[in-house]
Amino acid sequence: MKLIALVIKQYDELFKNQIFNFSDEYKVNFDFETNELRIDKNPDYIENFYGRSVNNISLISGINGRGKSSILNMLVHYDVFQNKEAFIEDKIYCLVLKSETELYFEYVYNFFDSSKYSLYFDGELMTGFSTFMEGKNKGSIKSFIYNLESRDSRKNPNISSIILGFLQSRFKEKLKRYSVYNKNKNHQTIINRHFTEAYPSDIFGTYQNLYKDGLIKSDLKLKLEIQLENIEEIFPYMKYEEYKNKTKAERFGEFAEFKEDFLEGLDLIEDESVREVWRTIYDLKKEQKLTTELDINRQQNFLIANIVYRYQEELPRLFLEFNKSFNKYLDDKNLSLKRKKRLFSEIAITMSTGETNLLLLISEIKRVLSNNISRDHYIILIDEIEIGMHLEWSRSLINFLVNYINEINKIGGMNFQFIFTTHSPYMLSDIKPGNVIILEKNQETGYSEGKVLQNTFAKNIQEIMKENLIDNIYGDFALAKINSMISRLNGEEEQEGNEEELLKEIHLISEPILRNKLLEMYDKKYNTSEFSIEKQLQKLNLNEEQRKQVRAMIEENISSANADR
Repeated sequence: MKLIALVIKQYDELFKNQIFNFSDEYKVNFDFETNELRIDKNPDYIENFYGRSVNNISLISGINGRGKSSILNMLVHYDVFQNKEAFIEDKIYCLVLKSETELYFEYVYNFFDSSKYSLYFDGELMTGFSTFMEGKNKGSIKSFIYNLESRDSRKNPNISSIILGFLQSRFKEKLKRYSVYNKNKNHQTIINRHFTEAYPSDIFGTYQNLYKDGLIKSDLKLKLEIQLENIEEIFPYMKYEEYKNKTKAERFGEFAEFKEDFLEGLDLIEDESVREVWRTIYDLKKEQKLTTELDINRQQNFLIANIVYRYQEELPRLFLEFNKSFNKYLDDKNLSLKRKKRLFSEIAITMSTGETNLLLLISEIKRVLSNNISRDHYIILIDEIEIGMHLEWSRSLINFLVNYINEINKIGGMNFQFIFTTHSPYMLSDIKPGNVIILEKNQETGYSEGKVLQNTFAKNIQEIMKENLIDNIYGDFALAKINSMISRLNGEEEQEGNEEELLKEIHLISEPILRNKLLEMYDKKYNTSEFSIEKQLQKLNLNEEQRKQVRAMIEENISSANADR
């Protein structure tokens, strides 16, 4: 699944009416007045530009306080604001994701707040989108699928038809097992909410989840609450007064019996429809990719599991997975450490922050590739990826990551999408046009706005810095000193220190053109000859013959310049 865009109506005092596109395969536009959402394919999109294992790379940059980290937080923690009970008025946004055949929308409860909204995919109106969205706003399911394969149908799509279509395509031979699912809306709700948590070997854990969600009453009877009545009691009723008077050993004993009775009691349920629900849950769970393709439940762990990576420093994993790299590092540093003796502490001291961060990064990617073979797409978020790295390292970091992932994923079908925040201009030159977002503050509204750079790839890094990242070529302290010198030489500022100290400060300036101009001003003000040919020659380490030659060349150039006038 790919993250196509983030659409923000409001997020605190940082963002308002902003769209951030994270895939140059599509272009997302949203009219914040009419709620018209348009998703169009990019005819110039180049597939496998970064190799077959890297789908896309996006960079977010801007000065501190403009909201770079907040964008990553929105992607990771959207589920906190997804239901109306937890809804916070100043956090309203929507994530647009896409698989091969479906559009996924993960949105904060109040994002679609009117009865009129429309979806255009590649210029074609998706019929029934408004009705579909309206129903989802009123329901308890906060995430949903819009099936692109149904766009030619005149019928309005709904959750039931989409799920049924999925089941028909995936489980044709087992379809009769799902009759209870298709007939009873309440069974659908139960399955949608709990199929990712149900395991045949851990029914008790499932019971605890149901109890936590309020679907089982405190009298310890298994009630599925939504119109499922008269269900066989599967474990004894236990009064609180009796329970609190028991010894600790007796309580543990009853707890063990309770769990055993619960597991055995599942076979005693006479209501065939309920047993069918549990069978369905079991079958659904066995499908490896179901949680990514049938994404209609709350999926509280969606952006934690599928957007898999939030950079953490876990040094021990480095040594478990990169023992070979570790040995090479010791050889390069001419170090000799005794194994199993303060290994972690000694290597941590000898490694720089940049070295540690880089090795931790590739270690985490290696872990993902090794332990999650059932998934085929990952969205990796990293805040300030270049932190602690030398500028030369940050310049080559994208190339290193792309080559590394494509190399270790040669036989796998995994695909990665990277979204980084960075302060380094040296990474921008490796990013495709339209995938660099610069956050700037709108001085009139006070909100941060995203400016998309369209001409970054293979562009001179100095030009990128000058045009988009740096307002001045001098540091602020140096600039203040220069302005003070100019004011003193022009007589606009009272003298601070004597003439000799001012002259020393002028000679500290490394830029020759600026330094010479200030020396000219100094000579004019104090009637000196600091900028004269003789004065400049004295500062050069030349013998007398060399000075004569240089003096003759300068005088010849001056004569030629005067003749040209």
